[in-house]
Amino acid sequence: MKILITTFTYPPLADGCSEVAAVLARSLAGRGHSVTVATTFHPERKPDAPEANPRVVQFKVSGRANWRDRVRGETESFQKFLRDFDGDLVIFENWDAWPTCLAEPLLPQLKAKKILVSHGYTSQIWIPRARFPWGLGGWLGGWPLLFRTPWLMRRFDHLVFLSQRRDFGRFLDHRMARWTGFKKKSVIP
Repeated sequence: MKILITTFTYPPLADGCSEVAAVLARSLAGRGHSVTVATTFHPERKPDAPEANPRVVQFKVSGRANWRDRVRGETESFQKFLRDFDGDLVIFENWDAWPTCLAEPLLPQLKAKKILVSHGYTSQIWIPRARFPWGLGGWLGGWPLLFRTPWLMRRFDHLVFLSQRRDFGRFLDHRMARWTGFKKKSVIP
């Protein structure tokens, strides 16, 4: 299979999402699949040889699904890359990361199967700040995604959750899937 993994973070960055994406990419490549990772540009990342597997393609894009931190940069280049991807499967890491945001209007056009891996859902969580407006702008900025999510999840062929939990905190997306009867989901703790 030809597989594309989209993630806003990837090694040499060392955080949970980059580690998960790297393990997934290497595992799929090790099983004989042709894997490409589309991610944010990082100056320490070395260019891949054309035959590398997994192959990493970088875009100078930042931001997320929040009007306080809008997606900016090489957005058209990424969307063209995604439209031109002639493969079998696209795996999106995170709801509010820039690759998923930029892919949202293109999802119905993509011929490949689409999976979203949820690393937690935070659009509804208020993170208090010490200064005015105390984090309320960022909190309200996440609401558009919050209200779109029940319809957006139906544009994916499958959802993967990292926990059985379904609560009003980081696992609200899992609860929404249950409330709305979305059945095409798995839990991989």
